[in-house]
Amino acid sequence: MFADPLTQTYDVIVVGSGATGGWAAKRLSEAGIRVALLEAGREVTPKEFTEHMPAFKLKYRNVSPEIVKTRPIQKQCYACMEYNYDWFVNDLENPYSTPKDKPFTWQRLRILGGRTLVWGRQSYRMSDLDFKAYSHDGYGQDWPVSYKDIAPFYDIVEDYVGISGAAEGNAAKRGLSRGVNFPPVKSAASHIVASPSVTQTACFCPLGARSAACRAWVNSCGSTYPASNLATSVLLSSTYSPGTLRNRTSFP
Repeated sequence: MFADPLTQTYDVIVVGSGATGGWAAKRLSEAGIRVALLEAGREVTPKEFTEHMPAFKLKYRNVSPEIVKTRPIQKQCYACMEYNYDWFVNDLENPYSTPKDKPFTWQRLRILGGRTLVWGRQSYRMSDLDFKAYSHDGYGQDWPVSYKDIAPFYDIVEDYVGISGAAEGNAAKRGLSRGVNFPPVKSAASHIVASPSVTQTACFCPLGARSAACRAWVNSCGSTYPASNLATSVLLSSTYSPGTLRNRTSFP
């Protein structure tokens, strides 16, 4: 018998189905807790994942006037493109403000799965060079947790998601306990030819000099797998006990 999810009593309500909300709902539901997951956006279909479509096949060659008009902030994100810009919030309808001396570009998605649908597919482990940065270089503050505390949870997430990459010895150098879980995506010929030279030079770090990308990676740069595998629609699949999770999307 169908039970209206809006009339049920839940142990936990999770707001947002992105990486944090989706994973929280997954783990709590697996533990037998009744969870209601609230998402303001709609669900997407596999046919909508057309990110590899070249610009010349798009109507406006990826320079749609609609994006410029309604998403001037969102379009600053590399992933906001002509084929998927409607996944991102309309900046005219969702304004926000910041202090004049502290500008912040806020990319937001209203879609089931959130930014897990548009992430860059690079998965890094932070090490104690990050968690205890102050003790190493005198900047910032040390975290109240260490890599040893977080490592078991990295294992759980990486095994479930299917993180892949080449075992290049970077993990041991940075005090990380594990290497790559799954084989890397096959390299292109140009990558194979350039590899010996690249290993002799500094790593290009797009996330900043203090980022985990430079110091704590467990996978090679560019480790990848289809984004849809991490989409929350997958996290909210048959891994849950029947009746423990209710998902509500597209609230007015």
